[in-house]
Amino acid sequence: MRYFGLGLLILLSISGAALADETAFKRALSRHLMDNTWAIPERLRSKTVQMGVVFSIDRDGRLLNATIDQSSGSAEDDADLLSGLRRMRSFPRVPDELKVPFEIKTSFNLGAQRRVAYVELQWPPTSDTSGPEIAYRSELQHHLRIEPRVLTEEIKSVTEVRSIVTFSIDRDGSLVEAKVTRSIGSKAVDEQTIAWLKSIQPFPKIPAALRAPMKLTAELVFPPKSGWNDDEARRKINGVCRGC
Repeated sequence: MRYFGLGLLILLSISGAALADETAFKRALSRHLMDNTWAIPERLRSKTVQMGVVFSIDRDGRLLNATIDQSSGSAEDDADLLSGLRRMRSFPRVPDELKVPFEIKTSFNLGAQRRVAYVELQWPPTSDTSGPEIAYRSELQHHLRIEPRVLTEEIKSVTEVRSIVTFSIDRDGSLVEAKVTRSIGSKAVDEQTIAWLKSIQPFPKIPAALRAPMKLTAELVFPPKSGWNDDEARRKINGVCRGC
C-alpha cells in the first residue's frame, strides 16, 4: 500500500481579529497543495522522503521564494521538491486582511508509509493570546505533523477516523503523561498512538515566558479508507486538471 501525505503548517503571528481569515486561508492553501501534487516529480513521489520547506507568496498568490528548512538528506531530492513547488499553479490570492509577503512553513511526507494524514492541536486562540504562545504552539504543531506515525492493519477495520489525545509536556519538552480521550474503537491503535507520542520526544522546549508543564489536546485524523486503495489513489493523482 502506498499513501502520499502532505502536512501544512503556517507560522504567523497576527491579531485575534484576523485569526478566522488566516484559518480559512490555511485550508485553501492546504487544498491547493494537495490538488497539485502532480507537480512533484514521479521519482520523488515513489520514494520514502520527509522534508520541510519555507516559502512565501505575494498578494496574487505568486511564489516569491522557497527554501528547504529540513533536508531529506539528499541534495537531489531537496532540489526536486523545490522544482515541483515552483511548477504548481498560482497559489490562492492572499486576503487583504493578511500581510504580504505571506510566509508558509510546510512539511512534506512522501512514500510508501501509513501515516496520520493530519494532526491538529485543539486550541482556539483569542485576542488575549500572547505572541510567544502562538509561536510556540505553531512550532509544537509542526513537530507533531512532521514526525512519522506508522499505522498497522488494525486501522482498516474501524469506521471512526478521528482520535483525540490529551498530553502534557514539561519545560524541557519531555512527555509527562498522555491519554487517548476519544478512541477510534481499537485498543491496539490507541496504544500505538501513545507509543508514537513517547517516541517523538523531546518536543520543543517551552519558553520561559510560558507556564509549564503545558497540557494540550490534539486531534489525529487518519487517512480515509479510499486512501488505502492504490488504484484509486493513482486515479486521483492522474486526474488532476493540469491546465484548467
